[in-house]
Amino acid sequence: MSARILLIDDDEIDAEFVRRMIQREELDIELEHADDGIAGLEFLRAEGEFSDKRSADLVLLDLQMPRMDGREFLAELRKDESLRRTLVVVLLASHDFSRSLEQEGLEVDDYLVKPVQADELVEAMKRLNVI
Repeated sequence: MSARILLIDDDEIDAEFVRRMIQREELDIELEHADDGIAGLEFLRAEGEFSDKRSADLVLLDLQMPRMDGREFLAELRKDESLRRTLVVVLLASHDFSRSLEQEGLEVDDYLVKPVQADELVEAMKRLNVI
């Protein structure tokens, strides 16, 4: 069975870039997309329009989004007993932002710098035992 990734990012261009990269590299990954943290939580909880979806093996999370940003999403995710162990890889604008993740005490499993490259995504998934 292929790995399932939930990309939570409000930028359609970034989402399309990740989708095309997965297709181009022929990675055995099923990509789902939510455009903010609220939709991401609904997906993971199989609520609303996502009630028929299998949960994600990994969440790729942008921090800057409207409605519910990545930080708020992480806080809600980690409070939810059924979701708190969900693997989360944060998407950052640069490596410099990795220090702010630690300083803010955000519970993330890894981070990648945008634009995400196929080899980096695969390596992160291997480190986290997703594939």
